[in-house]
Amino acid sequence: MKKIGILKKGGAKIPIIFSAIILLLDLVVPGIPFSYSSFSTRTKEKEDKLNVLEQESVRLGRKLSGQKATMDELAAVRERWEGEKDLIPAEPDIASMLTMISLTATGSGVTILLVKPEPKRNVRGIIELPVSVTAAGGYHETARFVSDVLNLPRLLNVSQVKLQSYTKGGLDETVEATMLITGYSLSEGASK
Repeated sequence: MKKIGILKKGGAKIPIIFSAIILLLDLVVPGIPFSYSSFSTRTKEKEDKLNVLEQESVRLGRKLSGQKATMDELAAVRERWEGEKDLIPAEPDIASMLTMISLTATGSGVTILLVKPEPKRNVRGIIELPVSVTAAGGYHETARFVSDVLNLPRLLNVSQVKLQSYTKGGLDETVEATMLITGYSLSEGASK
């Protein structure tokens, strides 16, 4: 006796009675995947949901990697700050600033003629400590002095530089330079 069957998707032969039972169950009990078509639909829905979740996972992964990069950058800034926090002392220290300037002048071959502290200024929470300095020396020595002051381990700004000839000194003192050297502090010196 030859079995009578029908050809289903994928080339598999399923007997007619078995197909009828599956069709009947599929109609009577909806929602249970007895047939290939309902199984295929559910599989497609699950694949779509899986694709959405994978895309969301990739998006969140990019976001986390961006946050990691931001955290790494913040750590680098903190490390750089630790190395540079001496550029702007927490407390104003004009005495050490003047000592640095004086030693720099001596090392540059310049003679300090006048040092006059100016009033402090609070600019956006940073205290400016300006000092008017007049120095005499050769042209190149004066330029080296200004350059060395700007390269000190403390943040200093040199402005209002005025040069004029200087005849009161020796042969190596031909230029008189008047300038405003400004140091900075994070507070006005209130005790902690």
